[in-house]
Amino acid sequence: MNKSILIAALFSFIVGTAQAATAGNEFEIERADAFEQGVTTLEIAKEQLGTPFSVSTDAEGNQTIWWKYVKVNLFGKDIRKLAVVFDKDGKMLRIAHREAFK
Repeated sequence: MNKSILIAALFSFIVGTAQAATAGNEFEIERADAFEQGVTTLEIAKEQLGTPFSVSTDAEGNQTIWWKYVKVNLFGKDIRKLAVVFDKDGKMLRIAHREAFK
């Protein structure tokens, strides 16, 4: 095999594996530290965290809103997950799940 072809193939492999696989929208999970039960609204949470990853509604009309961001590449990972429950009027009830690690 030609040496330049081998070098090009190796370079393509390295660049290809160094690219990141991502899911969700990047957000600053620390902003949830300022959220207050009964005070923070869904609109405020969306302004602070961006577009949610998913939404589910229970029988009482409460919504669990998930923000997720996952980025994994050859050099490491960045995972952030936050679930916040809001009542039917859009006021925060609680943070149901919080996870972040790099």
